[in-house]
Amino acid sequence: MSLKAEFERAGLPTTVLDDFDVGLLEWYYSFLGQENAAGGFFSAGDAHRILERHFFEALVFARESLRSYTRLTSHNVSRETRILDAGSGPGLPGFLFYTHRSEPAVTLLDSSRRRLGLLESRLKAAELRHSVLQFCYERLEEHIGVYDLVIMRALIPFPACLELICQLQKPGGMVSLSMGAPPLETPAMRDYLTALGYVSRETIQPPELEFLGQRSFKILMKASAPRKPYPRNWKRIKESIQEWTES
Repeated sequence: MSLKAEFERAGLPTTVLDDFDVGLLEWYYSFLGQENAAGGFFSAGDAHRILERHFFEALVFARESLRSYTRLTSHNVSRETRILDAGSGPGLPGFLFYTHRSEPAVTLLDSSRRRLGLLESRLKAAELRHSVLQFCYERLEEHIGVYDLVIMRALIPFPACLELICQLQKPGGMVSLSMGAPPLETPAMRDYLTALGYVSRETIQPPELEFLGQRSFKILMKASAPRKPYPRNWKRIKESIQEWTES
């Protein structure tokens, strides 16, 4: 069954496919299903709902993130656009950004090869397009690079997650976070974001995802370099996560 037919069967809007290489999307969707047991990508309860709960949500996230990038930066997405998927797991959502018709340069980063390595090995064996796609296996706080857009999906709680990436972007860069309910920004949180060099720009709540419950995409822009003492070491960041979780 084609991916479009799968969407129609599940009652999902097929228009979300328009901005992407459907052939690559079909290959990747097949990969997620075939390797789920070996890679442990999704819980047993979600194994039969990969399309609705993971693939479709991530595809909408990719679409909205790239549209926001074009609108907020006044730059078209192209092969020169450098994107980092922080905590990629099996390549979700970063591989979906890679399938965008604008062919951005995507780096998939994960500290473990267990899941992401399966995608890399399968991709090498397949005859697919060869725009820039890099696989990186290291901890996020140890990664070195400069990216126009950093994306995260269920990696580390907001806003502490931004401390791990603030050194990876220059002013003008954008961050897109896939979240549940939109976070409430307190004055203390805004001060923390400012110290990291970020400014909140918008929160997107796509109507297509309402059937999944509360889903939101948080968009931030890099406005300046981080102030001292940021970024701090991982131990201090974990302490901040505890503070934000309890507040």
